[in-house]
Amino acid sequence: MTIGFFSGCEELPPQQGESGKIKKYLCFIGYNSLSATSTQEYVASHFDAVAIGTSPYTAIENVKAMNPNISFYGYSSACQVGDWYSNWATVNTHEDWFIHSKYGSSSADRIRESTSDGYVYIMDPSSGWAQYWANQCSSTLSSKPAIHSIHADNAFDEWDQGFTGSNYNYPDLDDWNQQQLANWHNGIVAQVTNTRALIQKKFIVNTWKFTDTSNASGMHEWEHFVHGPLHDLTSSGYSTISTIYAINRMKLQADHGIDLVAISGTKGYPSSPTQEQQNRLHQLQVYTLCCFLFTVSDITNSYYTWCTNSYRGDPSLFYFPEMDFVYGEPLGDYYSVGGDLYRRDFTEKIIFANISPSSTYTVTVGGQTYQLPPTTGLILEN
Repeated sequence: MTIGFFSGCEELPPQQGESGKIKKYLCFIGYNSLSATSTQEYVASHFDAVAIGTSPYTAIENVKAMNPNISFYGYSSACQVGDWYSNWATVNTHEDWFIHSKYGSSSADRIRESTSDGYVYIMDPSSGWAQYWANQCSSTLSSKPAIHSIHADNAFDEWDQGFTGSNYNYPDLDDWNQQQLANWHNGIVAQVTNTRALIQKKFIVNTWKFTDTSNASGMHEWEHFVHGPLHDLTSSGYSTISTIYAINRMKLQADHGIDLVAISGTKGYPSSPTQEQQNRLHQLQVYTLCCFLFTVSDITNSYYTWCTNSYRGDPSLFYFPEMDFVYGEPLGDYYSVGGDLYRRDFTEKIIFANISPSSTYTVTVGGQTYQLPPTTGLILEN
């Protein structure tokens, strides 16, 4: 029986805490708050972990009361500070905490990005900033016990992976302080390592695909996995080569004992989607989940979410029934069954993914035949 495919799926009631299932992750950062009771109830009944800002703390407590097993990860940028942040007055007095250009070390030489809210500054993980940030994380968890751990944004192990662009006052890395650049990798690894030791918990580092931080945090979030919030519904997402690279790189992390956190998704979401758009959305949801399932080692420590970048606060956009299927344990690695069609067996399910952006494949299992168009996944009972 087909139980997960873009043309339809079996509706199952969400059940949390069951073995053989992935963790249902909700990346609620930047979206509407949890203020509505209906939103709180939906999150409590559908998700296992939520990354969110810490300000709607009463709402977080409400959700936690509804579902004591849900884990909240409070957002904090590991090495960025905006001049509108509540701690700006303190940070602004420590000039040695900032990354500077090679032309000087005064406030005028700080590396900064212009945003609609103000300026965002890059902090030096090899300075006193690292201990200050660790203390802030510890203080958050001590004062807000409903928050399980930290979601650390922008913990890139090389700073050119996320901090360059036309909005920076020095968009060319050659203009940055070269010694600070050279020290960055060791500094960020030490910052993450020391923070984990202080809070005594694994925490999520959002590093996109650049997650070579020596397993310092214990959890790595890959943003835009295979098809992400930067791709629209008509996009095929990653190329076949990039898809295999992403799967193998994330699988390597899982093999090293790192908890996986993946964000797949699409750009925007039609306010009144046609049936064709709904089918395409479901196709991408199942496809990206199947690719993620190729990577997991310990399925109970594997977190997956579907997300949009349209800043909608409706959590139902980030949930779909296949996230609640019981997959069981993996029976070996994924493998090619011909061309760009791949398969992996679990004790309870069989997973296929056609990663080709243009070719259609035919699958025959148990006497049943299925057509897999480009960038589709298929989930069968084992």
